[in-house]
Amino acid sequence: MPECRDPRRADSPIVLAKNLEFGGLSCTLTNCWDHEVFEGRLFCLFISIKNRKFTRDYIKWFVNICDGGGHRGLICAVDEPYLYNRMAELAMDELPAHESEKIHQLSREVTRKAEKVIRGTKSQNVNLINWSKISAATPDWMKEEVAMGYQQQGAFWSEIRRHITVLKKPRDKVTLDRYARFFLCEIPVIIHTYYHLKDGVVDVYPGPNADVFWMIEQGFFEEELPRMTAFARVGCPLVYLDTGSQRQK
Repeated sequence: MPECRDPRRADSPIVLAKNLEFGGLSCTLTNCWDHEVFEGRLFCLFISIKNRKFTRDYIKWFVNICDGGGHRGLICAVDEPYLYNRMAELAMDELPAHESEKIHQLSREVTRKAEKVIRGTKSQNVNLINWSKISAATPDWMKEEVAMGYQQQGAFWSEIRRHITVLKKPRDKVTLDRYARFFLCEIPVIIHTYYHLKDGVVDVYPGPNADVFWMIEQGFFEEELPRMTAFARVGCPLVYLDTGSQRQK
């Protein structure tokens, strides 16, 4: 399996990558040698509520690969981080109630769509969970360390800002920092989910993982995020399944 690094960046993380067909989709398996490592892992589908690739058919594909392979699966609509993106779009630090309700309504619609798929397939392996529940299970020290790590304006701060600049092209530094709050909300919850289970997880997503997650696992931010880095290192390494263009075979 080839080792991959972003050729444009000398400091990008190195990950193992292998192209394969999985459940009828063209995928890239990242950070493991063989799909046999799936055994015992929890398959996670974190649905970005504004990403149109999370169609009913895509969610059904996820449920089917879990049921067909006897894998435990978990589906979660990612909603709270999008409150911060909306703040950045509107150039404000607090959202009016009607704007927050739009985000929560969209999350409920996405969750209902997934619920219907699970019910329709009669899946016994896949469960739904709310983002608020996994956020509440995330230790406070993780959230505090991420916030403090960003404030140090070191390597972690630089990587978050680099990623946002590529993704969002913010008009000024204030807007950039507002968009950063999306990741400061998301990172501790995702990292805790990735590494707290003894047998690990497979994160399934229609696109590549953000470099910052690999960089935490590989110790790039050990000075700014010492406890989180240690947590990731003693946990079962992440396996990531990028379903890419979702070309049906």
